[in-house]
Amino acid sequence: MLETPVYFYLFAFFSVASWGLECVYRSVAQKKLVNPGFLKGPYLPIYGTAAVVLTLIIASIQEGAISYAANFIPPVNLKIGALNALYLTVLALLSKGLAYFLVTTGIELATGLFFDGVLKRPLWDYSGQPLCFKNQVCLKYSCYWVLLAFFFEYALLPLSLFFYRSFDPHWMSALTFSVCGVLSIDFICNLSFVLLTRAKAKALSASHDEFMTILAPLLDKADVRRLSEFEHHGFNTRLEHSLEVAWRSYIVTKTFSLDYASAARGALLHDLFFYDWMREGPRLHGCRHPKISLQNAVKTADLNKKEKDIIRKHMWPLTFMPPHYPESWVVCFVDTYCGLKDCIVLLRRSVRAG
Repeated sequence: MLETPVYFYLFAFFSVASWGLECVYRSVAQKKLVNPGFLKGPYLPIYGTAAVVLTLIIASIQEGAISYAANFIPPVNLKIGALNALYLTVLALLSKGLAYFLVTTGIELATGLFFDGVLKRPLWDYSGQPLCFKNQVCLKYSCYWVLLAFFFEYALLPLSLFFYRSFDPHWMSALTFSVCGVLSIDFICNLSFVLLTRAKAKALSASHDEFMTILAPLLDKADVRRLSEFEHHGFNTRLEHSLEVAWRSYIVTKTFSLDYASAARGALLHDLFFYDWMREGPRLHGCRHPKISLQNAVKTADLNKKEKDIIRKHMWPLTFMPPHYPESWVVCFVDTYCGLKDCIVLLRRSVRAG
C-alpha cells in the first residue's frame, strides 16, 4: 500500500490531467472551447476517484488478495508447467478485468445517476448505444474503461508515481492539498448553488400556480382579455405589461407578508383602459388614465379598498395624492420599474436597428 498523501496526489493529478484531455477532445469535436465538467475549475473528480480506487485494487492484487481468492477455483488438470502458468496468468487478467469493469462502470453509473436523477444536470447521455442502462452506462464504453484501466496500471500509474517522487515531498504535498482544497470548495459551492436554484424554482412554480389561481376570475373577464389588443410600451401588449406588474408585485408583497392577493389583482387592473394612449385618448394621459382604469375596473369586478387605491394611485406623484397602503406603494414602484425597463429595451432595439 502507498502512503496516504500519495493517494491525495493521485486524485488531484488525474483530476486535473483528465480535465485537460477532455477539454481538448470536446473543444476540437465541438469547434469551441468547452468546459467538460460540472465544476468551474480545471478538474474532473470522477477520474481522480477512479484513479485512487484502481490504485487500491492494484495494490491488493500485488499483495495477493485476488490471487488468494483464485486458489479456491479448482485448477484445470494440466500436465505442463507452462500451460499451468498461462492458465494462472489468464485467470489473473480476467480477475483484474472484472474488477476494473465493476469499478469504472460503477463509478460512472453512480456519478451519472446522481447528476441526472438528483441534480437534473446530466453530464453524458448514452441513449441509442447498444446494451445501455439508464442512459448512463453502456457496454462499449465500459469496455473502453477496462482497457484504459489496464493502460493506467502499466503506464499512467508508474509515470505519475515517478513524477511524484521526482520532486520535494513537502512541496508536492502542499500543492496536492491545495488542489484538493480548491476542488472541494468548488464542488460544495456549485452543489449548493444547484440545489438552491432547484429549491427556488420549485417554490417559484408553486407561487406561480397560486398567482394564476388568484387572477383566474379576472382573466376570464372580457374587458381584461381586451387588453391583449393594445400595444404597450412599443413591443408588448397592455395585458402582458399588466401581468408582469402583477407578478412582480405579488412576489414582493408575499415576501414581506403583505396582502399579495390584493396587490396582484389591483396590479392586473391598473391599466384597464381601451385606447392607444400614444395616438389617441384624453390629454394628460399619465394623470388621467388611473381614474379611467378605476372606473372600468369597478364595472368589471368587485374590488376592495386596497385594490381601488392601487389602481387610482399607481401613477403617483402624477396623481398628487400618495398611495394609502403598502401594497399600493409596491405596485406604484413596480409599475415604474417595468416602464423604465421597457423603455430601455425599446431604446436598445432602436439603436441596433439603426
